[in-house]
Amino acid sequence: MPWERRSELGFLTALVDTTLQVLSKPRDFFRRVSPTGGLGAPLLYAVIVGYVGLVATAVYDAIFEALVGHETAELGLGPEIDRALAMVQGGPGLLVQVLIGPFVLVVGLLVVSGLNHLCLMMLGGARHGFEATFRAGAYARAASIVSLVPLCGPFVAIVWTAVSSIIGIQVVHDTTLGKAIGSVVLPVLVACCCCVAGFGLLGMLIASAAQ
Repeated sequence: MPWERRSELGFLTALVDTTLQVLSKPRDFFRRVSPTGGLGAPLLYAVIVGYVGLVATAVYDAIFEALVGHETAELGLGPEIDRALAMVQGGPGLLVQVLIGPFVLVVGLLVVSGLNHLCLMMLGGARHGFEATFRAGAYARAASIVSLVPLCGPFVAIVWTAVSSIIGIQVVHDTTLGKAIGSVVLPVLVACCCCVAGFGLLGMLIASAAQ
């Protein structure tokens, strides 16, 4: 893989070649991804391309908020919360995202890879250890670069990353497509259910406080 030969090919060349290969021929690329080989190289790659996508998304959000304004006042959660949300959506929020972005990306990749591997184990498709799932998920973050495209880019990047992760997990673990899909989709479904339950509880608490 180009990225793991960056000392030979050059940093920028390896970065660009790896990204193009993941986006254009993911199956061919992941067939060359070893289940072992360390976490450092793929983690560094994921943080670099993920950070580019994160900054692009944050900048587009800040521009959008500057043009149309924010709508937090309609939430009715109180002036203090409204002011805090407005600050997060404005310039200070952009600065915070830029500063803590790398740490968020590292933690997010570890958590998501852990959940993917846990679900893959539950489905009986984990032929290798956590390292294999992590390496596949890290290189699948190549799709984050699509966030550079205005408007639809960030949304396309999310879907593309999920599809690349499914392909990577299937190929690296030599498992079925169904189990690979399950390992990626199940954590999302659980997270959505938790969010719905959390918002429901919050609504009940607000309604109770209003009464």
